[in-house]
Amino acid sequence: MGGGSPLYTSERLGDGGASRGAPRLLPCLLKNPGYIPTLDGWRALAIVLVLLGHYAPPLGFFPRVLGGVGGIGVTVFFGISGLLIGTLLLRERELTGRIDFKGFYLRRCFRILPVAWVFLLVVAVARQLTPLPTNDRDLWSAGLFLRNYVGADTGTAQHFWSLAVEEHFYMILPLLMACFGVRSLRGVCLGVAAGTLVWRLANTAHPIWTGPADLFRTDYRIDALFDGVLAAIALRQPWSRRFLEALRPAPLYGVALAGIGISRLVSSVNVSRSLVAASIPLLLLGGVLFPATPLARVLELRWMRFGGRISYSLYIWQGLYTNNGLGLLGPERMWVLNVAALLGTALMSYFLLERPLIRVGHRLSRPASRGRPELD
Repeated sequence: MGGGSPLYTSERLGDGGASRGAPRLLPCLLKNPGYIPTLDGWRALAIVLVLLGHYAPPLGFFPRVLGGVGGIGVTVFFGISGLLIGTLLLRERELTGRIDFKGFYLRRCFRILPVAWVFLLVVAVARQLTPLPTNDRDLWSAGLFLRNYVGADTGTAQHFWSLAVEEHFYMILPLLMACFGVRSLRGVCLGVAAGTLVWRLANTAHPIWTGPADLFRTDYRIDALFDGVLAAIALRQPWSRRFLEALRPAPLYGVALAGIGISRLVSSVNVSRSLVAASIPLLLLGGVLFPATPLARVLELRWMRFGGRISYSLYIWQGLYTNNGLGLLGPERMWVLNVAALLGTALMSYFLLERPLIRVGHRLSRPASRGRPELD
């Protein structure tokens, strides 16, 4: 994307075979309509926030306030997933009139499982050679994407809780779209987002189901992904797209930053998380709709986009090299070596494992919406 044009124009397609009133992609997106460069930049920013959140607390020279930014980074990842997966599924439904469940889940499996399971295999072997804060329960629950419900809130594979939330989302969203249809999807997403907040508040006031890792559970965090789907719907529907384009970037970013700022002042963690979850998609939309803004231009720099592409491998392999400052290479004074080792491992993981298998998944599934494989 370049220039000051938004992602979609307000024009209608003529006799091109698309439905009347469908948004027309700009020429710069026709070659790779599934690729939104700004989202790669947001991924890079998100993984930096996550790593700061994990390294900052035990290291005295980092401001203590940075210990809380990791959660915002994870919420950014959730918002990106909701926006991207929602866009891909909505586009597929528009193109074919249905959702190819087999193709969708094949691409998801080849995108996520290889790197995740190889990491768990390496951890299982490494813990025989060096002390690691992990056990069998930590590993099998992570491998089955149940880590946000099973096990303690610490461990080498504890960060798999967010992968579990995303995997559960991938199971839920296509089924909801098939059951309720696209027309009802906005109401369903709003209901899920509001219902998640109500459930958290109710369960906090009158505990029904509690545990040591409540804030990692899917039923506590799924709203962040459905807020991203709402952003995808806003981009696809002409009236909401026109409203966002007329709003311009400054008010959009202003509302989003105000929501995040207010969330830091709210005493209820349940309300705070909902404010952040609802604000992040507005930031994402600002970059997607207005790529000429300074923030969007920075996010679309080549090195930022590359950082976003390797962010999944960085997120997975951090468990060996961070673990709240006690990484594989020793105590907190070794953090520089741990960061360097993490970067090297992530690069090998991306080029030798992640990217080749993503391409295999795409060859097997033949997605309806063509786009850059790394982002699907």
